[in-house]
Amino acid sequence: MITQAVRFLLDYVDRRQVYQALLAAINVGNEEIAETIIEHPKYDEISLEMSKQRGSFQQCGRFNDDNQFSEEITPLILASQQNRFEVCSRSSTTTTNTAAAAAAAAAVD
Repeated sequence: MITQAVRFLLDYVDRRQVYQALLAAINVGNEEIAETIIEHPKYDEISLEMSKQRGSFQQCGRFNDDNQFSEEITPLILASQQNRFEVCSRSSTTTTNTAAAAAAAAAVD
């Protein structure tokens, strides 16, 4: 039920809010919500932008001052710091797949 609500809400927020929601889910230890966000198409867009910029998503477009996380924190770093290995594994797999797809698309162009 919760994951359905999260999926619904993710369709109506911007990528910055998706990124912040993922960091918040990791921070409170809600792996179910974190995985739901990671599997959402907007997170694929975020991962692609991060791989193009070689930095955090926050560096790609500055966030407002209301962030609860520093600009250097990525989902992978936060999950690693808190020993949330399931999220680390899922996040790195998604990022790797997105980067590979971007490289393949660039090769075709």
